[in-house]
Amino acid sequence: VSFIGTNLYNNNEWENNELNREKILNKIIQNKEIKLSIYGTQNIALEKYKKFYKGFINYNNSYIVYSNSLFCLNISPLNNIEFNSFYYYSERLPQILACGSIMISNNNFGNLLTPDVDYIHITDLSKLNDIIIEFKNNPEKREKMIKNYKKKINLFNYKKIISKYIYPKLIEFQ
Repeated sequence: VSFIGTNLYNNNEWENNELNREKILNKIIQNKEIKLSIYGTQNIALEKYKKFYKGFINYNNSYIVYSNSLFCLNISPLNNIEFNSFYYYSERLPQILACGSIMISNNNFGNLLTPDVDYIHITDLSKLNDIIIEFKNNPEKREKMIKNYKKKINLFNYKKIISKYIYPKLIEFQ
């Protein structure tokens, strides 16, 4: 499992404090069968994560981590943000999927991706490690999930996003 981040978002200001990055990382390190790699700025290299911290990786090289990981965390401090039937997602989502990793996320992405079909959707922290181990030990299950989301990867194509989401909105405002 790999995580790239600059902040743990572990204070009470954020809406989903139950499934924040720190709690998820803490849960994962409890299971010795799961190899965790953390990349990011020094403020994420807290003492308890020192063993898992691999250093800083810049945005342009993040694909190296995503391409070489069975699982990648995409944990957002903001959850299920929807506006006019469109769901927010960070640039990590298409990067992780394009690189062939299984995404683990605390978000629902509406019609873009189906939870637990196209990605592992965390809703219950107590089950997280069991789910990771189940997928880790079942290559067929991993391949099925990858095959599912590969059918939708073009939804994140630049031309598709412009034509479907941005261009129609520009016409409305004219």
